Amino acid sequence: MFCKQCGMEVPEGGMFCPNCGDKLQDDTTQMTEEPRAIQEPEGPEPKEETGQGQNVHKRFCPNCGTENSVEDTFCRECGMPLHGAVYSISNPNQRIQGNQQPMWEQVKKKKGLVVGVCAVAAVFALVVIVTVVRSITMDPRSKVIRAVVATMEETPEIVKEIKAAGDILLGSHYTMGLMMEVDGDTVSGEFRNQTADKQIYLTADLDGEELDLLCGVHSGVFRAAISEWDYVFTYDPKKENDGYLCELLRKKEIEQLNSMLESITSDQGGAKELQKELVTALLKVSEELEFKAAKAKEFKVDGKGRECKGYKVRIDEKNVVHFVEYAGEIMTRKMPEDLADEFADSLEDLIDEIEDDDFDLELTFYLYKKKLAAVIIEMDDYKDRELVIEFQGGDYRMQNILLSLQDDGDTYAESEISSRKKGSVETINIEAESGDYITITYDKKSGAVSLEYDDGWIECFMEGIYKFSGSEASFELEELEFDGDSLMDDDILMIYIKKDVEIQKYSGTEFDLGGAEEDDFEDLAEDLRDSSELFEDLFYVGDNFVGLRNFFY
Repeated sequence: MFCKQCGMEVPEGGMFCPNCGDKLQDDTTQMTEEPRAIQEPEGPEPKEETGQGQNVHKRFCPNCGTENSVEDTFCRECGMPLHGAVYSISNPNQRIQGNQQPMWEQVKKKKGLVVGVCAVAAVFALVVIVTVVRSITMDPRSKVIRAVVATMEETPEIVKEIKAAGDILLGSHYTMGLMMEVDGDTVSGEFRNQTADKQIYLTADLDGEELDLLCGVHSGVFRAAISEWDYVFTYDPKKENDGYLCELLRKKEIEQLNSMLESITSDQGGAKELQKELVTALLKVSEELEFKAAKAKEFKVDGKGRECKGYKVRIDEKNVVHFVEYAGEIMTRKMPEDLADEFADSLEDLIDEIEDDDFDLELTFYLYKKKLAAVIIEMDDYKDRELVIEFQGGDYRMQNILLSLQDDGDTYAESEISSRKKGSVETINIEAESGDYITITYDKKSGAVSLEYDDGWIECFMEGIYKFSGSEASFELEELEFDGDSLMDDDILMIYIKKDVEIQKYSGTEFDLGGAEEDDFEDLAEDLRDSSELFEDLFYVGDNFVGLRNFFY
């Protein structure tokens, strides 16, 4: 039999040509012409040697183990390449030819490489498919929400820092303070906030008289102390509280007081948690809204006219009512029961007003590169009037914003918000078509910040130093003018917030406001009258003592 691929004569019974590896078909016929010359394999081949003490070298297939002739290039049984796979017949596992690895080891390495390449290609293809599918299946609502979030994240530096400072107040631990000096009188104070402790500290030096006041709610218990009085006044809502003071108050007032004190320091989450829940409620309401594709429109973005995709949504009184209901439910959970009931009643009145108003609002969001390019707001009550907000961009999308009121396509009022930065100094301008303006300048390096305001009636100028370190923010007012007249002179005003909290301890004799009897109050009044000028100022009118009953009613 002759191989029809290379013409070599091959023995009967073989499945593959030992010279070229081509599969031999059953219908292969012998060739009548002279067979073509057999191509010699590359590289030196070991010769067959016979004789006593010599091994006969053969080629054993690394795939199926079939014995082949040393001249064979491919296995006659399975077609596996045999080049370089020369072994001793007495020990087929012993390699004879140079340092070349066994063929099956080479095949394994090639298989591993191929598998690795295929795996990487498969992962890459999966990522591409998921990305494409997500972009295809992302509904208009998701596109609009993502665009709003992406746009609002890009703001001027001063806005970012003020927002970061505000985030401190959303936490469960912070201190907010005030320092003020006016005409030689000084007043300073702090509000100290922790989950189980809310404390206020005030100190004042008025006309040479000093006053220190410390009060707070600690795990639901009210405590108060004045530096001039050697007493700590307490009220614990968990006690029976059947003393003289409680007799003066109505039962409902006591219940509301107790409920309020217990809820102030209860573990119901801070302002940050409340914010998250309200955002969740807003997103929940947004799921009820039907966003539809709107006709594309051209807007100016980054200095050029861009065609922007539009998505339209209609908001009616039902949507507003649902959000008010969700938000109200969140708020009432964090209130004392009595206050929650009153709040719920007020909420019902508000919902009735919204439903009676027949509210209807249409919003159209235009997007460019997954950010806002414009928002058009239209109310049914004024069908030909629109508020158009254009995010014209620059270095970032909110750098230049144009607001315009349009009536039947004609602009009749316009305002522009722009931001410019040079070095460490950033300037924000808010200017109306009428000439009214607000200019804010902030130097991030020095902290110097100023504000100018002019609406044609009032001119105001303010400047000071703003500092922010990540865990603390402060602003010291250095100048304040109205219509050119300075209101500061040598006065000082500083406000600050910080994450650190230090709850101050109370010192003095404890006086139980809820359990003390009338005689206890009279003894207290006598003691304070003899020892404190401040007590006389608070509780005496002329020569007559103002009793507790007159003090409360």
